[in-house]
Amino acid sequence: MQYGNQTFTEKPLTEVDAVILAQLAYLNFPKFTGQYPLCTLTEFQLQRLTHHVWEPQKSIQLVRLMAQSQRFRNVRCVDSVMLTGMHGHCTAMDFELDPNTHYVAFRGTQSDFRDWREDFSLAFMRVIPAQESALQFLGRAMARNQAAYYVGGHSKGGSLAVYAFCHLTHQFNQRLRHCFSLDAPDRLPLGRIRSRITKMVPQTTFIGILLDPTSDFRVIAARAAWMDQHNPFTWTTTGDRFLRRPHIDSWAHYWQHTLAGCW
Repeated sequence: MQYGNQTFTEKPLTEVDAVILAQLAYLNFPKFTGQYPLCTLTEFQLQRLTHHVWEPQKSIQLVRLMAQSQRFRNVRCVDSVMLTGMHGHCTAMDFELDPNTHYVAFRGTQSDFRDWREDFSLAFMRVIPAQESALQFLGRAMARNQAAYYVGGHSKGGSLAVYAFCHLTHQFNQRLRHCFSLDAPDRLPLGRIRSRITKMVPQTTFIGILLDPTSDFRVIAARAAWMDQHNPFTWTTTGDRFLRRPHIDSWAHYWQHTLAGCW
């Protein structure tokens, strides 16, 4: 990482940081909630952290690099809960980046039919139980301190992040710096709050345009084909940002407009 020697005080959180932290939500941090900065994790603990997770080898390599960097070495998970869902399950995690900065990450869909079933419930239900649970978790996290907060998530986790961000009370919302929705099945709200939400999708997105007929997102170059682009490990970085594409490709555009005719 080109700026790994800079703290979050020296260089505020970037979009690449946001994706990295969202990826941590897929790991087994509930086993290590509390006094476990990344730089203190042993090899045995790293193996447990990445046991039976999505992309285990890449994930353990990511955590090792984070633990060696000045920027991420003291990051720790201070709280985590299993959110209430209709059919599936989802985890919320509160990461302390430094004493004055936190990032709440919501885990996305796993390879479980129950998770996907709840995802598609977003198409016809105004609110799903996991969204309300996400809002409650974010409110509780922010009530414990006076730190500035970022919130984000990948896939369904991004939808949960956007819902919690938009429905938080005014008292807490003033401390929320930004929200990141990463190839998530959602449509962003209108109004002033929109300027504090970043939605990113890969060039051949499928998940990210399921419920979104607009082009209100950043398109990211990816080093994979079709559905494999949903994996953020395939997204191309350039410095502290992702390499952009001017628009989604023709296949994704066709799929988006086909779905738009269904809703």
